[in-house]
Amino acid sequence: MPRPSPRRRSIVAGLFAALATTACTQGAGETGPTGGGPGTSGPAPATGATPTTAPRMPAELLLDWLVTGGYAGVHSRTLLHDDGTFTVTPRGAPTRGERLRARDMTQVRALLAEARLGSQPERGIDPHLRDGFHYRIAHAGHVVHRDDTTLGVPLRRLRDLLPHP
Repeated sequence: MPRPSPRRRSIVAGLFAALATTACTQGAGETGPTGGGPGTSGPAPATGATPTTAPRMPAELLLDWLVTGGYAGVHSRTLLHDDGTFTVTPRGAPTRGERLRARDMTQVRALLAEARLGSQPERGIDPHLRDGFHYRIAHAGHVVHRDDTTLGVPLRRLRDLLPHP
């Protein structure tokens, strides 16, 4: 394998040095999570300037519901956050986001508690099921895999309550 020319090596070394310097100086002098003092971003604003507000962070994820399979090859993911906002991302279609009503969120929380995912086996898939749906359900640090025959009553009711693509 031919060795790179000295010029090419010096260019690459210069790029690495520039990247390392940038990475090392970004954290220097920061006193808060964002730089110019506790709770601010970057250097302190000049006198008379108004600091910009950071974009609002999404609420904590409550449920990650992925459905795959079926004759048509369904692949749809629903992410539901604590505040009721959700996104539905079906394969081949644009993502859609909205908010569940408070009454529906109360039902979602009750059904998740009733399902007790933490005490369930991770995999509950019927190996003989053909052309069925596979559900990957993640909540509170627990992930379970189910199909149409092993979903159980609370998770079926939850499936019916969740927005569809």
